[in-house]
Amino acid sequence: MRKSIIAVITVLTLVTGGVAGAAVSGFGDVEQGKFYSEPVAWAKANGITTGRTPSSFAPGEPVTRGEVVTFLHRFYTTYIVGPSPTPTGGIVPGDGIWLVGSEILPGTYRTVVPAGSNNCYLARLSGLGGSFTNIITNDNWSAGATVTTAIATSDMAFQSEGCGTWHRI
Repeated sequence: MRKSIIAVITVLTLVTGGVAGAAVSGFGDVEQGKFYSEPVAWAKANGITTGRTPSSFAPGEPVTRGEVVTFLHRFYTTYIVGPSPTPTGGIVPGDGIWLVGSEILPGTYRTVVPAGSNNCYLARLSGLGGSFTNIITNDNWSAGATVTTAIATSDMAFQSEGCGTWHRI
């Protein structure tokens, strides 16, 4: 039996403690006062859904696997992990994947791997497809190591996990 798109959204709202008072806006096919109107409003307001189209949610339609995965990913990154800190100036805080040119400037960066880190992983990326062919170069470092890497203007992104804060030098 295929589940309704409403069922998935309603479950996610229950996990966060409810959505009392959320008002539906933008979806012409979601009527105010329906049992699902507040969960849909919550999901839209919190970036969990953008609808089937910008003006329709299609509440009676079956949910696709792609929609479930998208909802769960957005929910996980917002409510479980939380957003990655945004780099400012020449500082790249914490873990994340940063787009070169818009989120991180090209240049040489240095960090000292925090004492509590199990492993520092860094990668310069030519794409975000998740393929090994997207890795320009990568490396692993132990706690206490001083690590320096050069991020080129031709790199698409820089990935850092467990490395601490990077400073542009």
